[in-house]
Amino acid sequence: MTDRTADTRERLLDAATDLVARGGYHGTGMNAVLGASGVPNGSLYHHFPGGKDELIAASIRRTGAASCEQIAAALDGGVEAAVRSMFGFTAARLRRDRYEAGCRIATPLADAAPEAEAVRRSAVEAFDSWAEVIAERLVTDGWDRRSARATAGTLVALLQGALLLARGQRSTRPLDDALDAALDLVAARAPAP
Repeated sequence: MTDRTADTRERLLDAATDLVARGGYHGTGMNAVLGASGVPNGSLYHHFPGGKDELIAASIRRTGAASCEQIAAALDGGVEAAVRSMFGFTAARLRRDRYEAGCRIATPLADAAPEAEAVRRSAVEAFDSWAEVIAERLVTDGWDRRSARATAGTLVALLQGALLLARGQRSTRPLDDALDAALDLVAARAPAP
């Protein structure tokens, strides 16, 4: 892939990511993606021959992978630091977006058509990757695998639920409350030293 071709693909993904965070699956039209990206119609279908579902699924995969890398890096400072980082990053981004954009993964998943299997699968894989990287750190810290997986999945669910409420309330208070609950959960389930 040439630099120009890669740039075109990235512009399409950037535009789709922003638009689906604001309008969801149904609220994101391909003409809006083309307009926001400045890319001609033929290029969209060259890079994403499967159309909207393929583009949004690729956007979700890219966002999920980048977020997983950020979580993994934050875990170098310990689980508590990573949890604080996840909730803090989310609150800061929500404020920066003036509460107009939600999760770049959950928002398109929430209203995707039932036949948009690629979108659903990409979102589930992204959230699973976050939970897995957290669970692996918990296991490294001495947790048994079952408790680690359950706790990690709950942390991701707390983050996503709090983000949805925070966006609706136009306040980061739900994220602050969920952060407290997440830290309490980790402390309560942590194995005895």
